[in-house]
Amino acid sequence: MTHYNNRRPAVRKDKGCRYFPSTSIVVADFEFKRDRVRHGAYVHANGSSACKSLRWPFKQIVCGSWLTLEFTPGAEKPKISHFEGRCRPDHDEVAIAEHFFAELDNHPHAILTTWGGECSDVPVLRRIAHQHGLILPYQLRKSRPQRSDRIDLCNEIEYSSRVHLSEYAAAQDIPAKPVPGKEVNRLVDDRDWAAVEEQCTADVLTTAIIAVRHFASIEMIGQTGAACTDAIVDRFCARPETGFVAKLRKWREDLKG
Repeated sequence: MTHYNNRRPAVRKDKGCRYFPSTSIVVADFEFKRDRVRHGAYVHANGSSACKSLRWPFKQIVCGSWLTLEFTPGAEKPKISHFEGRCRPDHDEVAIAEHFFAELDNHPHAILTTWGGECSDVPVLRRIAHQHGLILPYQLRKSRPQRSDRIDLCNEIEYSSRVHLSEYAAAQDIPAKPVPGKEVNRLVDDRDWAAVEEQCTADVLTTAIIAVRHFASIEMIGQTGAACTDAIVDRFCARPETGFVAKLRKWREDLKG
């Protein structure tokens, strides 16, 4: 078990609080259902000219989860203002997008932070806005993300190899994904929405832990990665008990031990 940074102070004081500006981030992840009917109709209509693999235009959001973190200079830990998820059957993709857009609109200076979000999450959210007449929040308007509005950690940390979230997390002994990623399509097809929601929210948890450690390492925030990790894990462990929550609680105890 790796004991991460637990002997360092919670707040970087060596350069003074003024060195670290106030920063906020919204960490998000989405799960999808593949629209095989529309894709099949497209392939049939276009024949050999069609792309046979089902790509992001034919993905429909079935679950979204997001975590909003506010980093105040001098504070020991970040403030977690929201950690929520919206999922089928209670919310369709338009409702999920509307709630997410509202969260970004409420934090217009927050940096949208994802792992691999530029591949599917961002373009699918744009497709929903186009199709249903929604207004995109500031963070989603530019095609090429800038660090002031949107960061894809998969590209930020290492651009060329497209490392998986669970792969990078496993190398650091960070809990990730209650079920293997390729099983999510089965959960969606089975309409096991509770499992889909936990998978989505767990991805946000893991991405957020990686994000705060990265931002602390480049002095983008004044708090240490350890203090931020504690805050994120404590919030997740307040969820109803599941096998993954129990695993995470044990990991938290081992870190502090």
